[in-house]
Amino acid sequence: MADARKSSQVVIQDRYEVLSGEPLPEFGAGTAQAYRVRDRRDARTSLFALVCDPRASVRFEDFAISADIESPYFMRMSDWAIADWPLTEAQCPILIFPRPEGGLLFPQGGGDIEPMHEDLAMEKLVKPLYHALRDCRNAGLMHRNIRPENIFLDASVGGNAILGQCLSALPGTTQPFYCESIESSMALPFGRGPGTMLEDMYSVGVVLATALTGKIPCQGMPDEEILYAKMAEGSFAVMTRGGRFSLTMMEGLRGLLNDDVLERWTLEDFGQWANGRRGSPIQTTGSIRASRAFSFAVHQFFTCREIGYAMSKNWDQAAAIIHDGSLDDWLRRALGDSNMVEAVGVAKMDLPPSEAENDDIVVTRVCIALDPDAPIRFRELSVMVDGFPSLISSLDDNRALLGLVSQVLNFNFLNFWIENQTTSRTDLMDLVRTLTQIRDILRRTAIGEGYERALYELNVSMPCLSTVFDKEYVIEAAQVLPALERVAGRKKDLNSFIDRHLAAFLLTRHSAIKGGEFRDLENEVDPYLPALTGVRVMATLQDSGSPVRAYHALCERATAIMSPALKRLHSRVLRKRVEAEVKQAVKSGVISEVLNIIDNPQTLADDQNNYQYAVMEYGQTVQKIHQLEVERQNRGLIAKNLGAQVSSVIAGFLMTLISIGIVIYYFLIKG
Repeated sequence: MADARKSSQVVIQDRYEVLSGEPLPEFGAGTAQAYRVRDRRDARTSLFALVCDPRASVRFEDFAISADIESPYFMRMSDWAIADWPLTEAQCPILIFPRPEGGLLFPQGGGDIEPMHEDLAMEKLVKPLYHALRDCRNAGLMHRNIRPENIFLDASVGGNAILGQCLSALPGTTQPFYCESIESSMALPFGRGPGTMLEDMYSVGVVLATALTGKIPCQGMPDEEILYAKMAEGSFAVMTRGGRFSLTMMEGLRGLLNDDVLERWTLEDFGQWANGRRGSPIQTTGSIRASRAFSFAVHQFFTCREIGYAMSKNWDQAAAIIHDGSLDDWLRRALGDSNMVEAVGVAKMDLPPSEAENDDIVVTRVCIALDPDAPIRFRELSVMVDGFPSLISSLDDNRALLGLVSQVLNFNFLNFWIENQTTSRTDLMDLVRTLTQIRDILRRTAIGEGYERALYELNVSMPCLSTVFDKEYVIEAAQVLPALERVAGRKKDLNSFIDRHLAAFLLTRHSAIKGGEFRDLENEVDPYLPALTGVRVMATLQDSGSPVRAYHALCERATAIMSPALKRLHSRVLRKRVEAEVKQAVKSGVISEVLNIIDNPQTLADDQNNYQYAVMEYGQTVQKIHQLEVERQNRGLIAKNLGAQVSSVIAGFLMTLISIGIVIYYFLIKG
């Protein structure tokens, strides 16, 4: 790992020099910033680096998959590392990529280009994209980062298009609104989920339309206006507005931009068209349109999808049209779709009594029934089922939205959404079961549970967000102790090792941690237990390594954190002896050796027994001293009482002798 906080460059794998003073904004992607890279081994190689957000998740699990893709039309990562970045003074993932000589197909930030001729587009754009996506699919990689600003041209492959990288952010989260299908764009950006290859097909259609027209579609239009236009006119009409196309090109655009997921082209369809198969242009059917409009929220709507979306954007008004029967009347008389009438009826009626009067639940279920392909909508929340993991990864400071997520899971909307799908979604069943477990985890309040546990359970590539790490980037349990060693070396005031994030991270990433280890972290009765518990967890991590590695700075900090616990020892002699043993043990760098001295049960028990015996002896001594003091202060009275007692005894003794003498006299002498 490179240490470059005092340098203007970072060296990756002793080979690549990332120049922090030479940004390349045209190659940036979302929150990842691009910089020029020098290759020490080959100065002729042109490279750039993406420096990723240290608090965001990147697709680490896809790195190895991406490395197996050898297509010349796919931007393959050259190398990567987690390194110190001088501009943020924190560790960040840094990804190295080849820099295409031809630059971008479309400039970052918009701007028109010269429209691409259809024949050239077919040869230089369509075919390369098909080959790149085919290789991605065969390797098991879902791209989900296809947009005009992520398509490059490269003279080294004949000026053909190269599909840009997809590893610097979670699938779909950085996609422009217009590049997403209708159902995906309805969701929050982090709630879109990876989707299927059909999402990538739609994005390819947008890229193709953009290249042919030379314009970014819908420039200057608000996102909501774009969405309503797509629902009313169809994506093909909106994305190709102003363009003139041959029948061949119209066939491809209609197939790729089809709003019906069952009719949208698959990768195989796209490949056959790219390789010369021709047919008549597909006429997109779109949603069933009613014979008359439905009035809601000062607008007129002709399809169920439009009404469902409008209800989700006018939430507090939506329940009224459900309860007053106007929606049912429109579905029966204007739409004439008996299946939809039945689906909405089930959404309203098939509820337990405890939920039937909850307007939020009814509105969500009716929205699902009206548009089963759309996300689950619940007030401000809008999320696809497979988008829950990425959505939860974005909610660290948004507890209001997290509360809505908990309610969605509690009200069992996931299974209702699955039941309403027109095709079987067996691919989501494992995730639904996992989310059911997450529902229970979110209810727990103990440290290591709740939101933090859900975050790391659902996102295997999420870095640990613990404030303990400040500038460290930790994605694996094996990195925890080395990171804490560096933190302990520079933060002498560190007084705690464990917070809720680190506890949850360890529970999900380390097999030796089961959860019970954190129970005493919130103990308010014994002031020493929380500190000792945190150190004990660190000792468990260190001892589970093979071989056990010494961490000297961490061990010293652990000793300082535990040192107040020495006050539990009552014997000053014993305390000094333990302090001497601790001082010697710290040199080993092994936390458990120090812990076993400070928190030794036998030493504590013996000290407690000796203390109790000393207390008992002290009590007895005090009692005797008190008695003597009382006697000293009352000598006269004591002497008088004692004299009276002695006189009484002597008198009694004399009377007894006299009585005996009289008896003897009368019975022996006179008798």
